[in-house]
Amino acid sequence: AGWCPCGYFFLVDLPRISNNFMNACILTIGNELLQGFTIDTNSTWIAKTIQSYDIYIKKILTIGDSHDTIIAETKKILDDDIDFLFVTGGLGPTKDDITKNTICKYFDTDLQIDETILDKLTIKFKSVGKNLNDLNKKQAELPVGAIVLFNDWGTAPGMIMEKNNSLFVFFPGVPIEMRSIFNTY
Repeated sequence: AGWCPCGYFFLVDLPRISNNFMNACILTIGNELLQGFTIDTNSTWIAKTIQSYDIYIKKILTIGDSHDTIIAETKKILDDDIDFLFVTGGLGPTKDDITKNTICKYFDTDLQIDETILDKLTIKFKSVGKNLNDLNKKQAELPVGAIVLFNDWGTAPGMIMEKNNSLFVFFPGVPIEMRSIFNTY
């Protein structure tokens, strides 16, 4: 048992490497990152932030919005004995935001509506005089078994999942949202 740097207590005993550091990888997802339209500040921020938790970053990887690439690279990362995989990007409601569907394929699960998230989204939209449309309702769809990390700055929640003694922590790609979720949990 132990905890991850975002404060989530987990019941899985994760192995440590010989220097008593846990291993981590940061995976950023988005074609906009690869094409140079957006600068990846999330990796640097996460790497600096988790240093004080005795977590060693073994790899930082940026990939595009492709189901096959996300799954293939995730498998390669986990073959490298990673305790934590921090993932940013692809959780939004647009067509290129495919991370949640890919997570479901990788974890062999389905998306389901999280009523708490749906209620929070409805309230958030009503507070600015708008109705929640079908595109934004997708934000309430989360993989079955995911632990929700609420997003006070945006509409895409983060989430935590576990597989094969590795903890996956998923964040939206918008830096202020990612940082807020990380610091809250």
